[in-house]
Amino acid sequence: MAATIRGRVVSHGMAAGSKSERHALFLRTADGMEYVLRRIGAHPFRDQDLSKLENHRIEVVGEIRGTTLLAHEVHELDG
Repeated sequence: MAATIRGRVVSHGMAAGSKSERHALFLRTADGMEYVLRRIGAHPFRDQDLSKLENHRIEVVGEIRGTTLLAHEVHELDG
């Protein structure tokens, strides 16, 4: 499903206790929803460009797949 979503980039653990346990980036929206944030074509676990946006407000144009937001475009709103 295509979507344009605004929120703040946050980082915390996910999948605690499983083999997939890791630290991940999320987009937290104003209403408290959180989506795992990934850029299409980037490394799924270590995206340095997205990491630089932690604690920044962004707008993402992308696709929602379950609880993951796959970003086609990312626009910083803070600066």
